[in-house]
Order: sequence, then C-alpha cells, then structure tokens
Amino acid sequence: MGPIMADETDYRVYALVRDDVRSLVEDSGKPAAQAMHAQSASMKRVYCNKQWGDEWANLYDQWLNQCEGDFGTVIVLKVPMEEIYGLTKALVSNPTGIIHDPSFPIIDGSVGTTMPLDTCGWIFGDANHLAPYIGHYELL
Repeated sequence: MGPIMADETDYRVYALVRDDVRSLVEDSGKPAAQAMHAQSASMKRVYCNKQWGDEWANLYDQWLNQCEGDFGTVIVLKVPMEEIYGLTKALVSNPTGIIHDPSFPIIDGSVGTTMPLDTCGWIFGDANHLAPYIGHYELL
C-alpha cells in the first residue's frame, strides 16, 4: 500500500524508545542517541535505499526539507518494547524498523558491560494517520 497523499499531510519520523530499560528513560544521552539511530536508519532505508519505493522516498525528501531545508519533525515517544514490535508489524503500510544496538552499555552498580539489545523502533508517516496507533504514548 502506498503513502497517504492528502492535501493536509504532516509527515514525521517517530522514534519509539523502549520504556523498560532505566537508562533509556532516565539518562538523556542514551535515548537521544537511540532516537538518532532511529532517524538515521529511517533515512537509509526509506530515502537512500528506497526500500519502500520512490513514492515514500519522495515524501521523505519533502520531510527532510520541512525546516528551512535542514530537517523534518521527529517525535520521540516512550513505548513498551513488545508494543514497539507490534506497531512495526501492524503498520505494514508505513516504513518502519527496529533498532538493534549490538553493544548497548549496561551499568549494574559499579560494574559496566555491553550487550546486544533492541532499543527502539521507528515509523515514518502522516501524523494524522498514525495518531490512533501512537497518539496515547508519552513524549520522552
């Protein structure tokens, strides 16, 4: 299914950061980095690789040029990981993805390590179309 082409569209990238890992909710640096990963992945897959076709790539190009030609609107939301998986599977008409960090830093007391972790997901699409699916989640 192609993108919505209504006159009143408001395309955005939504970064859905998981809310069950404390450092992703309490440490501003980690969720900011993961949201950047989500936006970068969306750009690579939708715009550069045209994984969803030329129509979506053209809309992404328009999105990139929203704010004086420098960037488009990104909304970062707190979402349970199981719901992120569900949303990215349910919204098959939109470009979506999961961010898998192969070396996410974990601190347990004074001990630090890294581990592979799905940290967030992303969705690109029209805010009005996506509102019923994601409008109830809190901003991060």
